[in-house]
Parts: sequence; C-alpha cells; structure tokens
Amino acid sequence: SPRRNAARVLRAMQLPKPILLEGSPGVGKTSLVSALAKAAGHNLVRINLSEQTDMMDLLGADLPADGGAAGEFRWADGAFLAALKNGDWVLLDELNLAPQPVLEGLNAALDHRAEVFVPELGETFRCP
Repeated sequence: SPRRNAARVLRAMQLPKPILLEGSPGVGKTSLVSALAKAAGHNLVRINLSEQTDMMDLLGADLPADGGAAGEFRWADGAFLAALKNGDWVLLDELNLAPQPVLEGLNAALDHRAEVFVPELGETFRCP
C-alpha cells in the first residue's frame, strides 16, 4: 500500500545512505519520492538515465564559453554535480538503463565513500 511504502522509505531515510526503490513501472516510486522531498522542504532533481547517458551529462564538461573568444572553454556542471553542490535530493530514474561506465562512475557516490571526484576539476564533492 502507498502508506506502507512511505513508511518504509521514511525508515530507510534514517540512515545517511542512498535508497534504491525497485518495482514495476507506474506504481508510484517517483511520486512517493517527490512528495517526501516536498514535505521535507528539499528540492528534488530528477535525472532520467538511458543507454545514451554518459558521465559528462552527470558531472559536467568544458564547453565553449558563451560570448568568449574563439577556442575559449568554461566548465559547466552536469545535473548530478550541480544538485550535489546545491544540497538537493537526487532521483536517478531508470538506473537500470544506464550503461556500465555510468554505473561505475556513480559507485563512489552511492557506496560508503559518498563522494564524487571530478578529475577535470581536481576536486572531490561530498554527497550530503
């Protein structure tokens, strides 16, 4: 039932660890997380993963600078890194569709280390 599922997620939230929700499509996993984020006063960033997702999409990349000189590049944070920096809740939707390199890249954020190292920046970002 929705009430039981909400209680389970709330209980899991007592630990400072990521939560994996599994279930058939359309049963309300995303809606549940959205409602909990709203009730807790957190901004929720939903990132839809697919076979086409790569780590640049999540962490960022050096991109041509808007209004900059020819050949000038600036770092642009990806959705996951921007959410980490803002302290937002992150919902990685359709995690099962992500390619293996993306899953491996997310390991450090989702395991006991709870951090992401961005080699291009030479910085490590802690997951809140």
